[in-house]
Amino acid sequence: MKIVYVYTALLTRGGVDRVLTVKANYLAERLGHEVWVVTDSQCGRPLAFPLSPKVRHVDLDTDFDAQYHHGAIMRYVIYRRLMRRYRRRLQRLLLDVRPDIVCSTLGRDMDFLTSLPDGSAKVGESHIAKPYTRNFHLLEARGWPYSIVARLWRRRQERAVARLDALVVLTQRDAQSWAPVRPAAVIANPVTIDVGPPARVEASATVVAVGRLSEQKALDRLVRAWAAVAARHPGWQLQLWGEGEGRGALQDLIARLGLDASCRLMGTTADIASVYASAAIYAMSSRFEGFPLVLVEAMACGLPVVAMDCPTGPAEIIDSGRNGILVPDGDEAALADAICRLIEDPALRTALARQARADALGRYGIDATMQRWEALFASLRPGTPAPGRHQSSQTTSGSTAAAAPRP
Repeated sequence: MKIVYVYTALLTRGGVDRVLTVKANYLAERLGHEVWVVTDSQCGRPLAFPLSPKVRHVDLDTDFDAQYHHGAIMRYVIYRRLMRRYRRRLQRLLLDVRPDIVCSTLGRDMDFLTSLPDGSAKVGESHIAKPYTRNFHLLEARGWPYSIVARLWRRRQERAVARLDALVVLTQRDAQSWAPVRPAAVIANPVTIDVGPPARVEASATVVAVGRLSEQKALDRLVRAWAAVAARHPGWQLQLWGEGEGRGALQDLIARLGLDASCRLMGTTADIASVYASAAIYAMSSRFEGFPLVLVEAMACGLPVVAMDCPTGPAEIIDSGRNGILVPDGDEAALADAICRLIEDPALRTALARQARADALGRYGIDATMQRWEALFASLRPGTPAPGRHQSSQTTSGSTAAAAPRP
């Protein structure tokens, strides 16, 4: 089969970029498909993760980042112009390639993708919980008139998703969120790193968290919880791995709470498995997730995990008390208490870590995951109708918002 992934740019070392790269490489190298990754705004910048030589990468050089340096009206004008260029270039490419499958991560391409007459089956894969796609919630939080704009964009996205040939989400909870729009298959993301031997959790005094320093990952909640942990266990360290727009605010919070000696912003690393291997506990305090891949990978590396029960993902990964500890969403005191419980009970740390590793490697292995994708793609090959397939090819084009949300 010819399979095309449409994505904005492979620039960050985050979960979506890594998962997309791993899946494309697997489909090309292990399963022998002709795989293309089509970006719109790579613009000569290096790929965050290496693509196989068997995967063809094409950048449409549209540079949507150009819109963000202007005021609302000019930004709208530039966005409309860029979208026309993007549609024209993507359509030309797909008509030339004639793929069997085109996969979208529900980004800006969804404005027109299902109307392109290239003959492919269109598959959407959502990597974030439905309420948080394309950062619509940030527009809503700004009040009127932004909330109206966000509502229009949500409805527009839902109409486009309803016209897809298949929708894939990462959790059962998110599938329920999409149910009023269309049925969704659930295929969780796979472990994408070489995990190595299990972490020696009894020998470390380090708690780690990994993720973009952003509103979504909510590391401010973990830092405030850490103030209580550090007071009870001054010999322990918290390491926060990642970069992002929230770095300055987090550094200020750490200083304000007097945690400079025990809490550090570590930046990024190309060897995250070694970070997990040197730790004793993994902690997660996100406000929302699609499927927290870092949680699964920490478990696969043999770490006991503590996580807030945010939407969505943690509750479907953690069996609390068996392979980790789940605490109520937003409860910083409960998060601190759970971390302290693991610090104070090495035997519990070891038991949870052992079960976490077995569960993660058993449920989220790359081979099992890609077999599910292979079966889905095979069911959508031209001439093979898929259950619930939407036949309409009409869609809405253009933009109704003064400022386009980031995908």
